Amino acid sequence: MKIFFLTIGLCLLSGTWLSSALLGMDCQTSDTPKALLLCTLEKNPAILEAEGLARGAEASVSIAGQRSNPRVEFALEGLGSKNSRQEISYVHPIELGGAKEARLSIARAEQRLADSDAERQRAQISLEVAHNLYRVRQIEEQLVQAQENIESFDVLAAKLQQFKGLNAEQKLSASAYRFALQEARLQQHRLLEERRQMQSYFAAIHGSDFQVKKTQLPRPVANWPEVELLPLQSPELEWSKAAIALAEGQLQAAESSAWGNLEIAPTLIQETQNGTTYNNVGVKVSIPLPLYQSNQAGKLKAKYQQDLTQDLAMQKEQELSILYRQYLADYEQMKRQWATLPSHLEVQQQHEELHSGMQRGVLPTALVIEIHRQLLALLEQRHALELDGVTHLIQLKGMQHKLLEFQLP
Repeated sequence: MKIFFLTIGLCLLSGTWLSSALLGMDCQTSDTPKALLLCTLEKNPAILEAEGLARGAEASVSIAGQRSNPRVEFALEGLGSKNSRQEISYVHPIELGGAKEARLSIARAEQRLADSDAERQRAQISLEVAHNLYRVRQIEEQLVQAQENIESFDVLAAKLQQFKGLNAEQKLSASAYRFALQEARLQQHRLLEERRQMQSYFAAIHGSDFQVKKTQLPRPVANWPEVELLPLQSPELEWSKAAIALAEGQLQAAESSAWGNLEIAPTLIQETQNGTTYNNVGVKVSIPLPLYQSNQAGKLKAKYQQDLTQDLAMQKEQELSILYRQYLADYEQMKRQWATLPSHLEVQQQHEELHSGMQRGVLPTALVIEIHRQLLALLEQRHALELDGVTHLIQLKGMQHKLLEFQLP
């Protein structure tokens, strides 16, 4: 269990979230929740796409740092006549106004955005996979209880049918057991349908023949750990900071665009006049003059975008802070509710007492049916709380950037 959730942390926080040793893992033969989680993340299309975009953004930083290539200009005048002129220039562009630095700032910010998007995608899919693995195990446990209810109601209804000359109360009891039997079968059908949906989720990633095995399912949570209120370090917050950096780079690019590029061109000139040839060397300098406009509108637009991005980032940080505290409050509330639930051993003892009373015929029909319903309902509530707790625990550790230090319940 600890390895399973520590694996989630590794997947969420490491830059290269899957090592080369995991590539090509056979998901069908994996025997642990950890192995199935890693294999599912490795093959998830959304994560593969996000990782590809992040690698592309990383390459864009190198592209942004490249210098502009020089060029050669060649001109001929009066070719074939007594008076001709040939000119060749080596034009070297020099970026002014911090254009290169602005371009690099934009590329680095876009890389941070892509990395944050990939991390958010990994977080979302990791939670999704963990939730579904827990849910598959829970469905199997609920199916056992549903099948037990079906068998009990079937036996009780059949036992009454064996007697002839049933009185009015016995006939009503037989009808009540048949109705309860139909209800239990509908519950079983619902659980089987949900199990097929869970199997389809994993089959869509691993292939149509893939089936989740019992050894690949996490065990029930026994004890819930304490969670401290640490500083917020959410991937969403990192994305907002990257968006601010991008807006700052775009403003820097708008300011630098008013200057254009300085071009320096060493030039060799050869002139022929009446059969006499003269060679000259010179330098050409070209620079745009911002006389008519200095991209003032572009700078105003970029400044507005920067201010807007900063405001949105502040709002996002406030929302995340509230959500962070809400997750912690929900987690603590879940723990209090969990403590009030009877243990698995207590439920089993009550179940055995129920069957003992059924066999002796000391329990009325309505009570037998209601207790069976409550047993399944109690199991469903316990499972719902378990899913809430696991989800909030992973979300809290993710928002603290502490999943690598996470100790599993």
